[in-house]
Amino acid sequence: MSHPVLLDAGPLVAYLDETDQFHEWAVARFSELPVPFLAPEAVLSEVCFLLADSPRGVAKIGEYLERGVLAMVRQSRPRWPGATEPFERRPQSPYPCGLATCQAQALAMIFSML
Repeated sequence: MSHPVLLDAGPLVAYLDETDQFHEWAVARFSELPVPFLAPEAVLSEVCFLLADSPRGVAKIGEYLERGVLAMVRQSRPRWPGATEPFERRPQSPYPCGLATCQAQALAMIFSML
């Protein structure tokens, strides 16, 4: 049985943006991994923000969600011990990626317990 792959914004942006310096690397890595890929809703929001100048890239997210290649992990509030730890350890960040990265870290902790 293969384990689910939890995505953060960086690799997904690189995969979707053909001009990204890590695009070829991301395409190669994604082809080696099982689907569906999991992404917290904050990560998908961050990816859409970062791809604002690339409507095609944003459209691909919708397409992958519809086809089941990508699955959005909804996270409304912490429901497990230690879920806020990434927020507590991380210094305040002025960048929008702070929440998405912390959500991905918290979800990774959950998947490591499965």
